[in-house]
Amino acid sequence: MGRAYKWQFHFNAVHNITPETEAGKHAHSFLVILWMEIVELNEDKQNRCEGKLKSYLKQYTGKYLNELENFKEKIPTVEVICETLYYDMEKIAEEHGMDLLQIEVGDSPTARYILGRRCLLGDTYHWVSDEEFARYKKQVESECRKAVV
Repeated sequence: MGRAYKWQFHFNAVHNITPETEAGKHAHSFLVILWMEIVELNEDKQNRCEGKLKSYLKQYTGKYLNELENFKEKIPTVEVICETLYYDMEKIAEEHGMDLLQIEVGDSPTARYILGRRCLLGDTYHWVSDEEFARYKKQVESECRKAVV
């Protein structure tokens, strides 16, 4: 049986994806969603992990991202931000008996960038084996054919 958390965090920051002009500077409330698989079942470790992740994100809160060390050499687009967060948060997760499967970072209500070893798109079968999903799909298709006849 798989066990996992889906954690959501927010931080407010400013970035500029056109740094050659000051006019491109603007703020966002960034949404960060983490899909964390529990490797070692230990509630205290999971609680500490969540706290560490919140603390980690505080370094970006209220900051101009372009000026931070993590983004000095690259433009802090949502894709670059997501990649930076993924690798840093993956280490934190491992230290606490967790496995970061996927991260989603959004800077608008309508779009998120997703990065992970296995992208978990949709909400229907995130934690279901491929075989179980194939069995379910076959059953639904069979029932639909019966309903049409």
